[in-house]
Amino acid sequence: MVTTVTTKMLALLMLGFKEDENPNIEDINKAWKRMCFIYHSDHGGSDVTFRASVMARDYLLENIQPVVSRQVFAPPPSPTPREEPRRSYYTPPPTPEPEYNKKPAGYTDIPW
Repeated sequence: MVTTVTTKMLALLMLGFKEDENPNIEDINKAWKRMCFIYHSDHGGSDVTFRASVMARDYLLENIQPVVSRQVFAPPPSPTPREEPRRSYYTPPPTPEPEYNKKPAGYTDIPW
């Protein structure tokens, strides 16, 4: 039996997944961080294997299949109308008109 090895299979195996596994973004990043401690040259690994793990992570993140969620979201509640608009901190309340500016009932501005 001959099996074809694909780039995806190699990338999955490099990061410690199974060949038929379909990891999400969080799983890929967690596995890559775990592999960094093994393959990084500061931790006794080689530069070539570390770069291969970076390439595997990048390949999987670029070619990830989105998972369709079946969760139904309710629309946001509509805002309730306010009776009086809010005043800003710096706006003073309206001042009543002074009594001396008021004209008596029946007064007209016509001079004759």
